[in-house]
Order: sequence, then C-alpha cells, then structure tokens
Amino acid sequence: MLYWCEGGKNDKEAVRFINSDPALIKTFIGLFRKVFQVDEKKFCILLHVHEYHDEEKQKNFWSSLTKIPKKQFFKVFYKQHTKKRIREGYPGCVAIYYYNIKIARELRMLSKVFSEQLGAW
Repeated sequence: MLYWCEGGKNDKEAVRFINSDPALIKTFIGLFRKVFQVDEKKFCILLHVHEYHDEEKQKNFWSSLTKIPKKQFFKVFYKQHTKKRIREGYPGCVAIYYYNIKIARELRMLSKVFSEQLGAW
C-alpha cells in the first residue's frame, strides 16, 4: 500500500519510493527488506535538497536512517528554491531505488490488484 501511494510506477527496471518523511521512508525500507530477499548493493538514493541544506549532513542523516552507504547515493539534486521560506528541520526528499525487474513488476502488480479490490480501477 505504501508503494501504491508513494512509489514510482514508470520505471520498469527498478522500484522507486519517494518521500521526505523519515518515518515513512524507514517503514517502507524496513518492510521491503523484510518481505523481499534483497541484495543491499542494489539500493541507491537520490537526495533532493535546497541550496540552504548542508549536503553532507543530509547524506549522513539519510544514510544512517536507511542503512544505505553514502557511496550508493547518486549526485545530489538541488531543487529550485523560491526564497520565500526556509523549512527548519526539513531533511530534504529522498528517492530510494532498488534495481530488480522481478521485484518491481511484483510490486506494480500487487498495487494494481490492491487498487482493483478497492474498486479504484
């Protein structure tokens, strides 16, 4: 259900889960590791931050939370900032990628079945 709500459905070769809520990220990755046999080297993170963020601090935060080494992070994506407000304590947004076609297809199929059961399709 988390994947159905916050997962990327267009990537055919990987699972992608995007959010800025640390609790939601930790829950998703914990369940993912529990349900699927994973190869930890197949995890990658794309971190989205603003220029006012401390890149290294945010990488350390998300690496510690997800237990994904910083060497598996992509180049940081800097989001355009309107300069209207700075969100204190905002950790940025992460997209977690897991490269496995079989698991990606299974998650997309499960989310489709789940939504059909609810009558959304």
